This record gives sequence, structure tokens and C-alpha cells, in this order.
Amino acid sequence: MCFRDLVFASVLLLIFCAVTRSEPRETVTLVKDIFVREGFPEGSSNPDSLEVLDGIVYFAATAYREGRQLWRSDGTESGTYPVVDTARADWVRDGVPYNPDHLTVWQNRLFFSAIDGQAGGDYRLEQDTQYGVELWVTDGAAWGTHLVADINPGRWDSSPHQLFAGIDRLYFLASGEGYPGIELWATDGTNRHTYLVKDIHSGNADANIDWLTRVGDAVFFVADSDFHGREIWVTDGTASGTQLVLDVNPGIFDANPRDLVNLNGILFFSAENQYGTRELWRSAGTAKTTRRVRRAYIQGWGNPHHLKPVDDRLFFAAYQEELGVELWQSQGSPQSTNLVKDIAPVGNSYPRLFMPVGERVYFWATDGMFGMELWCSDGTAEGTFLVKDINIGSAGSLPYPQKQNLSPENPDFHPRATEFYAVLNGILYFRAYDKIYGAEVWRTDGTLSGTYMVADINSGSASSNPSSFVVAEGRLFFRADDGVHGAELWMLTPP
Repeated sequence: MCFRDLVFASVLLLIFCAVTRSEPRETVTLVKDIFVREGFPEGSSNPDSLEVLDGIVYFAATAYREGRQLWRSDGTESGTYPVVDTARADWVRDGVPYNPDHLTVWQNRLFFSAIDGQAGGDYRLEQDTQYGVELWVTDGAAWGTHLVADINPGRWDSSPHQLFAGIDRLYFLASGEGYPGIELWATDGTNRHTYLVKDIHSGNADANIDWLTRVGDAVFFVADSDFHGREIWVTDGTASGTQLVLDVNPGIFDANPRDLVNLNGILFFSAENQYGTRELWRSAGTAKTTRRVRRAYIQGWGNPHHLKPVDDRLFFAAYQEELGVELWQSQGSPQSTNLVKDIAPVGNSYPRLFMPVGERVYFWATDGMFGMELWCSDGTAEGTFLVKDINIGSAGSLPYPQKQNLSPENPDFHPRATEFYAVLNGILYFRAYDKIYGAEVWRTDGTLSGTYMVADINSGSASSNPSSFVVAEGRLFFRADDGVHGAELWMLTPP
């Protein structure tokens, strides 16, 4: 071989090494196979309601003999165990909390709903309960796990849910003795100071409270009441400080507010007018400061939904004649409320599942060619682009089944959509589907090359269906099913 050929071969070798050298990537591991039963290797513990307290991940999970309990994990197999050992009755004063749900961190403690049972006993025998389904709290230790209050005394359930962290108290929905309807309650974590905030819809009727959102010291929510339809309310935790903000759709008619969000200390939401068309509203907590941002029917505009605050603006989907349902933004005034981009020149792009990362937002939309895929926007038309056609073709990679018969009046809302993504070190990790690998964990940095499937946890076209994403101590925890161990707790470690 002549010198020229040798040099040429060396250059080719360098190019080949540069091209094939791979950057370090994420590693994905099963934390622990919690549900173990001989003869049933695929049994699932179904970890759910993941929350993080002091770097430890807490969650509800089911073990074969111990039932569904509160678990904790530091990311190691030995460091993953039940908070309360069912064999040690002397460690707990109120019994063992079974079937934990609605886990919420507030003031360095974890609150949740649960039904008490006997340590070492049969958790399935609800007749053995002393308190029913009530509010519990833990500091992470067995001896620091106890009942907060028996709101509906005896074996009757108060069924606390929608736990929500305020500034100086924890809010939740429950039904108590003398107040059979489901109403707003609050607690400071003690039995003495656990109380009904206000009987908004008196008697046996439920207030149907939803969309609890904190803005400063106040908590806004949507409720039904005695003399008004479904409207916006605000509370400071007292009965006198819990009041209707504004009767948006006057009288007994419903405004049906939803999508409540806090943008720089101002509440934004969508609500229906007397014609049933949604409009964009804002409020500082009083009737005088509550007003429309933009009226419906201006140039055929209306039905804003999927509101998401990102930096100094609000991104959302809205309808306008001749454009369809597209991506819009607003900074709180009529002048700043405008179309970002007509993603689907023909038809509707139906933007949804907005995921903020820094000053940009990722979301799913369709341009009419590629199906429902991952997009990114910085609020300008030029900075709004398709990140990647993950599920090649027209099917789309949306992480959950798409609602059928979408229309401007029938948008696609998923009650737990935020469980399908998390941000770690500026990288968006999310669940996406493609026909080759099924629904798996993906990641993106906003570039085509930086958007890829992290791991095929359930190999082949079967799906691991990852969900309940949370970040703790620089790692991503989630639930997934590898097809061998069932649905269990998994962990992703960045490079």
C-alpha cells in the first residue's frame, strides 16, 4: 500500500470513528419488583400517585400479601419498602393505612387518604376498620404516620380527595358529619384545626368543586352554589373569606369555568357566555378586577382551552373562522392575544398537552400531514416547528388515546395528562407511541437528533405505558410494565 492510500485509509477511519462514536445516554432500570407471587411473575404492584419529599419518592403500591400500602424509595432495591411494616403493630397508633391515594406534599410532610386496618391482619376486611377512609399524614417514618382527623366519625368514610397545598393550610374535598355533601375542607395537619371551610352548596348537595389554583395567598376554584350556577370562587381558608368572585353567567346559568392557571400573580381561565361559547378571562380576586381578555365572536374567535402559563405569556388552543383550532398566546390584554401559527393550513391542528421547558413550550398537534406529533414554540411563527415525526405517517404519537369526534366545541381533555412528562436538566422526558415500539419513554432537547426513544422497556411493539413521571435527586422515576414483572417502579438516570 502506497503512502497516499495509507493516508486516505486513515482519514476514512477517523471519519468512521467520529460518526459511530455515541454520546453517553440515559440508563433505565427496574427499581424493585414489589408484587412477587410464585407462579405469577407478571403480577403488578401498580405504583401510583408518586410524590417527592426530601429526595425520597413516595407512592401507593400493592404487594402480594401486604395489600396496597404507602411505599418509599431512594432509587435502590434495599431502600424501597413500605412506610409502615404490617408486622409491627406497636409502631403505629392508628392502625395501618391501606389503599393510600391523593398523595400531596405540604410543609415537609406527606398527606394522603387511606382506610385503616390491623397490622398483620387481613387488609381486605373493611368491617375491621375503625375510621373508614380518612385523611392521614406521614413524615416518612412508621412512627410519624397517623390519622389527621376522623372527619366522618366511626366507620363512615369522609373520602378526602383533591388535596391541594395552600400557603398556611392544606385544602381538600370531603363529606363530614352533619355535612353529607362534598365540600371544601382545610387543615393545618392537626385534628383540632381540621375543619369545613364553608358549606357552599347547602344540605345534601355537592358543591362539585374543581380546578383549585393558588394565586398569592388566595386559592381559586370552581363550584356550584345555592343561588348561582357553576362559577369562580376564592378562599383565604375562612368561611367569611370564601366567596363568589363574579357571577360570570348571571343567575342560575353555568359559566363552567375551567383551565384555571396562575400567570405572574393573575388568575386566567376560560368560561362560557350566555350563548355557550367559551371566552378568555382574567381576575385578581374581586368582581371589579375580573374581566374578559377577549370576547368570543370577534372575527369568529372563541373556545380557548388547554391554557398553560410559560414565562410571561399564556399559550392555549382556540378557534377562529377560516383558521380552525390553532395555537394562540396572550399576555393578558386584547392586543397581546394573537395567533402564534396556523399549523394546519387546511382544517384544525388541535394543539394539546402543553409542556413548558424554560421559555419554550412543547405540545402535540397535527399539521394535517403527519398526524398528532410533538411540536415546539417560543411564541413566534418562525420559532414554532415540528420537532419530529415520531410515529411515521398519519397515525400520530399522542401519549394517550385520542378522543373521537374532535371539534372546536368538543376539545380533548385528559384528566391525568401531566403524568406523561417531566423536565430533568432542561430535557423533556415524555411518553410517546409509535407502531414499532409501542408507548415508551422518549426525550427531546428540541432538536431532531436530540429527540429519541430512551429505552424499549417492553421490547418489540408491545407498550410499557410509562406514567406518573416525577423527578427526585437528579433522576426520573415512573411506572412502567416490561411485560415480565408487571407494572412496577422504574428509574431513569441521565448521562
